[in-house]
Amino acid sequence: MQINTQGAPHAVAWVIRDAEYFDSKSHQFTRADIEIEGAYIGDIKPARTSRLQDGVSAAGYVCTPGVIHPWVDPRMACLPGASLAGYGVTGLGTICENVSDCLLVMSALRGMPMTVHVRLNDRGRRDTAMGGAPDNEVLLRIAHRGSLSGVMLRPLIDASKVVSAQELVDAATIAARLGADLGVALGDTYEKARDFRERFYCSEIELLSFLGLLDATACLFVSAALGRRDLDLVEKSGALLVCPYGLPGHPRGARARRAHVALECGLGPSYVGQCAPRWLAMLDQDDGGADANQQVDGMTVDAARALGMTGRGMIAPGMHADICLFSRRQAHLSQLGSRGFLGLLARQRPDAVLLQGIWRTGLGRLRDGQSERHRRSDTAAPGGSHRLARDPCAQPVSL
Repeated sequence: MQINTQGAPHAVAWVIRDAEYFDSKSHQFTRADIEIEGAYIGDIKPARTSRLQDGVSAAGYVCTPGVIHPWVDPRMACLPGASLAGYGVTGLGTICENVSDCLLVMSALRGMPMTVHVRLNDRGRRDTAMGGAPDNEVLLRIAHRGSLSGVMLRPLIDASKVVSAQELVDAATIAARLGADLGVALGDTYEKARDFRERFYCSEIELLSFLGLLDATACLFVSAALGRRDLDLVEKSGALLVCPYGLPGHPRGARARRAHVALECGLGPSYVGQCAPRWLAMLDQDDGGADANQQVDGMTVDAARALGMTGRGMIAPGMHADICLFSRRQAHLSQLGSRGFLGLLARQRPDAVLLQGIWRTGLGRLRDGQSERHRRSDTAAPGGSHRLARDPCAQPVSL
């Protein structure tokens, strides 16, 4: 099967044969055949049992789900989507201050699955009624335009700036009209949290819970450590937290593991100008397997849930075919499970990235002595734009 990195999903089902892939449920690497149908994963079968004729061999490669960055700074929109895909990024979330920024980001990152949050209480506005919120009809038109290109628009309200509980209720009403979940940005400093308590005699999360807005669809952007009571309320509601990795006092430990936490690990406001995610720092600071599992989930399945991308974040039947292929280097897989996943992300870039059933980046130059051996090998190069797969069960076809 000839790999075309600029093409459309293959017209017929095909297979990534004999793949050693990361199973997000068991947090272990498992060998299997991954069948692809259009933009989705059709089925996962025991290794070398698929009867599909078209396909590529993944021998010598490790497959992982794509990484999703839930809180990317809008200034990163200057990077083309292909550059981000080269790091294994298959989904983004961002917060825009106004409608103009939303349109800019949606245009700059066209082709990358994305959830864009627009603030309802824009900075610098003196209007009443949602602090100068964009017109509802404008939001509806932008949401429709984005849906045509795979972009989801969500309203977001900065809870620390509200002066009336009615503002939160109105924001939820706008979200319901858009058919989207509501995003809530919590105060990022102790002073803001204290001022909020002086106004409402409770915390932001306690007020959201009282108003019935804290549920499994709520997405909370956290920039400061949460108290024990707030974490308990989040856990009971099933709401999702989004926070930058390395946040002092960020949710960790047995209590936090019961909550779903999406982690921004390299493209957020703290890392502007640094495209390479800080996976290595995560690997070095991790102190246990359970924390490693939570970190991997926070970059994949929980990040997808937080952004409303329910069909992404893991390799499983029915999910979008977002798969990264890494050349298998034993030194980088000395540890199994989630720590092995983090080790891959920390020390090498993927050789090929499949995004929605399309090869977005191909096989680059290997930096070790295996280059010549790979050229002569009969093993498929799963991203090479000018190579034919040597899968013994595959027939060369053109995309």
